[in-house]
Amino acid sequence: MKRFWPYFKLLKPVRFHFLGGLLFGVINGAANGFGLPYATQKVLPELFSEVQPSTGTLLAYLSILPAAFFIRGISGFVNTYLMTYCGIRVLRSLQTDVYSKIQHLPLTDFHGWRTGDLMARVLGDTGRLQAVLTSTANSLLRQPVTFIAAISYLIYLSIIYNELVFVLVCLALIPAMVGPVRFTGRKLLHRARQMQAQAGNVSACLQENMLAVKEVRLFNLQKAQISKFHGMLKVAQKLQMKVVKYSNMLGPSVEFMSTIGLSIAIFFAVRSGVTLEQIVPLIIALYMSYQPLRNFGSLHNQLKSGLASVERVEEILDRVDALPDPDEPVALDRAQGAVEFRGVQFSYGGPDVLHDIDEQIAPGEIVALVGPSGAGKTTFANLIPRLYEAQTGQVLVDGVPVQNYLKDDLRQQIAIVPQDPMLFNDTVRNNILIGRPDVTEEQLLFASQQAYADEFIGELDHGWETLVGDRGIRLSGGQKQRIAIARAFLKDAPVLILDEATSSLDSESEAMIQKALARLVEGRTTLIIAHRFSTLKIAHRIMVFEAGRIIATGTHDDLFSRNERYRSLYEHQL
Repeated sequence: MKRFWPYFKLLKPVRFHFLGGLLFGVINGAANGFGLPYATQKVLPELFSEVQPSTGTLLAYLSILPAAFFIRGISGFVNTYLMTYCGIRVLRSLQTDVYSKIQHLPLTDFHGWRTGDLMARVLGDTGRLQAVLTSTANSLLRQPVTFIAAISYLIYLSIIYNELVFVLVCLALIPAMVGPVRFTGRKLLHRARQMQAQAGNVSACLQENMLAVKEVRLFNLQKAQISKFHGMLKVAQKLQMKVVKYSNMLGPSVEFMSTIGLSIAIFFAVRSGVTLEQIVPLIIALYMSYQPLRNFGSLHNQLKSGLASVERVEEILDRVDALPDPDEPVALDRAQGAVEFRGVQFSYGGPDVLHDIDEQIAPGEIVALVGPSGAGKTTFANLIPRLYEAQTGQVLVDGVPVQNYLKDDLRQQIAIVPQDPMLFNDTVRNNILIGRPDVTEEQLLFASQQAYADEFIGELDHGWETLVGDRGIRLSGGQKQRIAIARAFLKDAPVLILDEATSSLDSESEAMIQKALARLVEGRTTLIIAHRFSTLKIAHRIMVFEAGRIIATGTHDDLFSRNERYRSLYEHQL
């Protein structure tokens, strides 16, 4: 249980509900272990005595059993209700904590995880951990109380009836039940780890398929995808059955040992001449003492399964932020826009993607980055908002290393229009407002006009309130791109990164956007990542990338006349 202690702090907001649930659990355990056998012992002899009781006496004694079961039922219901409430609250807090941690992890951490596996950890593993924190914690108190109450009653019986001392011998079987518990626990932990890892694989496969619906149909991959998914489900089912096997083999084992104990008790009872009125509460008490042990076995299995989930959740919660904010950050209200690279080298864990980059970009300068795919252009731009960290050298904004700024402050100074804009399944309005949700209606309308987005927005069925669908599937590529450009206009950041910002537009739309971009970049430090040379007209300077190095820099005419690589790229596109 020590692995779970740190998570019990999640119960603090519902501590009174939790304590109330535990209290009623204690009442329920006492009613089960001591109350039922005791009530049976008191009622049966009076009901079946040689002297016929009066009607009033008969009803009084008969009311004891319903009262005992009423207390048992009410306490069990309240215990279950309060514990379920605590469980739901804990699950919400736990999932929020894991989700929040994911939001702040650097992009490099996502290279080793699949999205579907992360989803399984947030939704599945947190649920198993929540079960341990509430239902298991409840059982850890409730079952011992039932066990101790039942044992207390058996001791009480052996004291008042000397001929029942033999019941204590029956309790010697209890240590023998520990063996099956330990065996199944070890097996279950191993299989639970495998099962939960496979659940992540299934989620990843499903998520991947949902994102590639168009490609699956264009390449006729339906049968292959179904076969792949079926195979993964088959492996998951096999592992799940292993978990079911080890989870459920414990109960029959404990029940078998319990039956041996009861049989021994009945044997000695018959030999000792114990009456029926004495043996019935004895059997009930013995059963109540063995039942918690059976439940303890299930609890042990649940702990082992929860331990596998804890390990997967802690891989996220305990992950150290590789890009921490500084302890004493430099204040950054609005940047001037000066960008500098000093001896920068960077890799994604393999060969270097950037080599010895030394470059300066003046405030307000418009710089185009050209070169073949994989040359390092996008990586170069991504180091400025500190989406990644250079292994060697420094990236500076306004003469200060980016590590000295708070990440939120730094990224507030930078607007990015990516090649493939990500739209959320929300309205057009909210997708434009994600950068600055506090702007006025006039500012929103102005930004959409500058991006030439207002025209198609007005033609949509619900205008600004139109839902765009997952990843903007209800909009064309050009429409999504114009929404992304409107975001950049609205953010009004001093540093602008355009990553093939016009790549999804037709010629007519591109001409309009080029005019809009000419106004957008005015007075801003701008990096234009471009494969289409038509977008370079507004650039003051061009950097030529090849194999992670800047091999040349200058104006178009200068580079065309003296740099063979640039001339080759330009002529090839023409």
